[in-house]
Amino acid sequence: MGIVSGKHGISLKKYLLFFKNNIFETNIEKGKLCVEKPDGKLYKLRTWVSLLFFLIFACLPFVYYKGKPFILLNFFKSEFIIYGQVFEPGEFYYFGLILILFAAFILLFTTVFGRVFCGWFCPQTVLMEMLFRKIEYLFDRKKDENKKYSPQLVEKTLKILKQIVFYILSFIIANIILSYIIGFRELVIIINGSIQNHITGLSGVIIFSIIIYCIFAFLRQKACINFCPYSRLQNVLFDKDTLLIAYDYKRGEPRGVLENDQTKIKIGECTDCLRCIKVCPMAIDIRNGIQRECIMCTSCIDECNSVMGELKKQKGLILFTTENMLENGIKPLFHRRIITNLLLMILVSALIFIIIFSR
Repeated sequence: MGIVSGKHGISLKKYLLFFKNNIFETNIEKGKLCVEKPDGKLYKLRTWVSLLFFLIFACLPFVYYKGKPFILLNFFKSEFIIYGQVFEPGEFYYFGLILILFAAFILLFTTVFGRVFCGWFCPQTVLMEMLFRKIEYLFDRKKDENKKYSPQLVEKTLKILKQIVFYILSFIIANIILSYIIGFRELVIIINGSIQNHITGLSGVIIFSIIIYCIFAFLRQKACINFCPYSRLQNVLFDKDTLLIAYDYKRGEPRGVLENDQTKIKIGECTDCLRCIKVCPMAIDIRNGIQRECIMCTSCIDECNSVMGELKKQKGLILFTTENMLENGIKPLFHRRIITNLLLMILVSALIFIIIFSR
C-alpha cells in the first residue's frame, strides 16, 4: 500500500506486520469467541435482507407450480425440478450446465463486488449471525440480568437452555433442507408415518441436524475459514479494483489517544478503541489490511462510524472502497473490466433462464 509515516517513522507495511504478529484477543473469553452485538444502518439493512432470505428459504418448499415443486433437488432418485421444469436423468447435462453457469456468475460477481455474497447472502453467515447469534445475545443478556442470583447456577442453566434451543433450530433447518431434496409432501408422509417405515429418512434428518448443530454451536467462523473454498478463491479473483472493506490508514495512522502532556504529538483519527474488533464475527482486525477471513459483513463500519460520530469526526475511517481508491484516490467504478464483468453476469443469467425455459 506504499510508504507512509507510521509509528517511529517505519513503513506502513512493517507497521501492519507488527500488529498482525501480535494477535488481539479482546473478544476471547474462556477460549471462545465472544462477539459483541453491532448496531448501525448497515446492520439494520443486513437484518432486513436476512429476513427476506429466511422467508424465501422457509416458504419455497411449500410452493408448487403446475402440480410440481417449484424447486426439487432429489439426488437419491436423480430427479431435479427447477421452476416446475423436470430434468430427467438423461438430461443431466442441462443441470450440470446450469451449475457451471451459476459458478461463473459467482466468480464474476466476486471480481467486482468482492465477498459481499459471504457477508450478506451466504446461508451459513445469515443463519449464524442473524439467527443463532441473535439468540445468543438474548441468552447473554438474561445471564447478565440474573447474575446477582446464584451466578454459577444461572450461567449453567442458561447455557444448557441455549444449546437445547440451538438443536431445535438445527432440527427445523434440517427438515427444511430435506424438503428441498425429497419434497414437502413426502416429508409430511415421513413425519406422520410410523418410525419403522421411515427409519432411514428419520435417521438422515437426525444426523443432518447434529451436523448443522455442530457447525452453528461450535465451529462457527472456523467453518468459513477452514472448510469453505470460496474465501481462498479471492486471492486469485481480487485485484486493485475489487470492492472491499478497508481501513483508511492515511486518516487513521498513527493510531492512539493523546494524553494531556502530548498535545504536540501528531496522531491519526483512529483512537485504537478496538470496537471494530469486538464486533467482528471472524475475530480479525480490519486495520491489518486485506485478509481472506473478512466476509464484508460491515459490522466494523457501523461501529467505527458510531465512534467517529461520538467524537464529532468525519465518518468513513473504515469504508467500502477499492485498493486503487484507497491508495491513489482513483474511482474506477465504471472502468472497462467492471463493465465487461457486469455484462458477462447479465449474459450468464440470461443463458441460465434460456436453458430452463426453452425446454
